[in-house]
Amino acid sequence: MYYLRATLRAIAIGALFLGSLATLLILIWKVPELLTGSRLSRLSDVEQLKALNDARVPIVAAIAGIGAGVGAIFAARTYSLNKVSAHADRYAKAVEQLASEKLEVRVGGVYALESVAKVLRGDISPVAEVLAAFVRAGSIRDSGDSASDIHAAVNVLTRGLLARIPADMTGVRFAKIQLRGNSFAKASIREGDFSMADLTRVSFQSANLQLVDFTGAKLNRVSFAGADLSGADFRGAVIEKCSFKKANTQGCRGLPVSQY
Repeated sequence: MYYLRATLRAIAIGALFLGSLATLLILIWKVPELLTGSRLSRLSDVEQLKALNDARVPIVAAIAGIGAGVGAIFAARTYSLNKVSAHADRYAKAVEQLASEKLEVRVGGVYALESVAKVLRGDISPVAEVLAAFVRAGSIRDSGDSASDIHAAVNVLTRGLLARIPADMTGVRFAKIQLRGNSFAKASIREGDFSMADLTRVSFQSANLQLVDFTGAKLNRVSFAGADLSGADFRGAVIEKCSFKKANTQGCRGLPVSQY
């Protein structure tokens, strides 16, 4: 609908431009007569023609300048519409790639969406939502293979511009996956599975981690600051130099008392 409205607006602008130009061209023949006034009648035919042409020169020059300016604006608008349309096509193609049966095609779709997000910059929430849904569905299928398309999607979601949007990863399964240095800040990962995962230097700051399984995970310099960890399971996890500042640890299992 947006693209239809934009196209109709461009057509309306073009029609207005052509109508205005036609009106100005008609005025070229009348305005000089008004400017020269009654003195035309006192001139010979040759002198009349010269007087009218002399009056038309600045008018034609002004119209040409206006026409060039409006034309440039219209051309810029057309270029902008074409650019938006191209981004929409890239987005649609990338989403289609995520449904491919081939792993390499799905990985390409993930990074294509990241490229679209970098170009759009403003409203990138649709890209984040699509990738989050892909992670939720795919993590259940693949159980977080570190070489998979799911791992690629997690990397894209947790870095750069997309990391600023809280992702909904409820119920994801990242057992035995390596996610070093990723950021899940403010994400909702309720009832997720990070058992036996390597989460070195991962940030879960202010994330929803209710009932998350961290059993046997490697937690080195992980930030849980401000996170909701109620009911999370840390039994068997290796916890080194982690931050639990202002985190809700109510009902946690396996978390050393020194970490509270």
